[in-house]
Amino acid sequence: MKQNFFFITILFLGCIQLGAQTTDVVTGLIHPRGMALNGNDLYIAELVGAKISKIDITSPTPTTATDVIILQESPMSLALHGNDLYIAESSGNKISKIDITSPTPTATDVFTGIGNPTEVLIVGNDLYMMGFDQGKISKIDITAPTPTTATDVITGLSACNGMALNGNDLYFTQIENGVGKISKIDITETTPTIIDVVNGLGWAFNLRFHGNDLYFTQNNATLSKVDVTESTPAIVDVVTVDNGGNSLSDIIIVGNEIYISMSQGFAGGTIVKYPIPSLSTENDLAMNHSIKFHPNPTNDFIQVSGLIKRENYVIYDVLGTEVFDGVVSVGGKIDVRKLTDGMYFLKMNNHTVIKFMKK
Repeated sequence: MKQNFFFITILFLGCIQLGAQTTDVVTGLIHPRGMALNGNDLYIAELVGAKISKIDITSPTPTTATDVIILQESPMSLALHGNDLYIAESSGNKISKIDITSPTPTATDVFTGIGNPTEVLIVGNDLYMMGFDQGKISKIDITAPTPTTATDVITGLSACNGMALNGNDLYFTQIENGVGKISKIDITETTPTIIDVVNGLGWAFNLRFHGNDLYFTQNNATLSKVDVTESTPAIVDVVTVDNGGNSLSDIIIVGNEIYISMSQGFAGGTIVKYPIPSLSTENDLAMNHSIKFHPNPTNDFIQVSGLIKRENYVIYDVLGTEVFDGVVSVGGKIDVRKLTDGMYFLKMNNHTVIKFMKK
């Protein structure tokens, strides 16, 4: 097998770092979990360290994080609203906040009595919070002077960990009988209906959108994604970060880079970053809309229609490595039975490029 750099130039338009691995941004953290970005400052919730720290992501070598505040309880998730940084303190069953402009911030309780909050999300003036122990998502109006009562948004959930908003759709993770899934609800509905988006995951944690792609972390130290516009979204593993005992938590997307909080054992941890592969926006039949390929996903053959002569083709994996090549006849099909399950790119002789899934 070989890497075709001409193909890479065409398909990825010079924007992708193929085969790229994660890069350490900051080390020496104590079980980092949630993150929030304010300008160039990345705030980090250190669970076991029971503190909030920060780094400047524009610094060439931000090897040491600066302590912002030491808390009484363990922080799980962070969300910014103006100068206020909201903190889900899991062991304290509460949401607190600090003013990040203060030279010596003091944590103020915002809401108490939510069982093991794992995630907070700001939508307008509403703070959505996820109670892992209570199996529900609720919300409070953070403009209220003393919000003592929360409004339940959805109840009856299995163990839940992460949330992300896309339009009016609130996506969230659940773990049921040891198996993870991503579901969604329309938050404009009075009585939202839960729609499962993708099933069969490991323990899925935090969620972030980048265009139509929903990125999420899993407990096998893998960053994965799905395209939520697909009727049956296919799970694409983006990168696995595992040198023994690693677990991934939150993700933050800055431009075309993903920052990932990663725990190493119980007390260690780091923030790493990974470049997002930027495909051509016209990757589906980029140069020739008359040629059709089906089915996609497939488990055996790809039927090609619309050819007027025999065409050479090459199949590449997600790293741009050539898997195999061949020739397809007019009205013919391409045998992909020997491919392992995953995402691939098919390039025809006429430069038509498609993305397909082998399942």
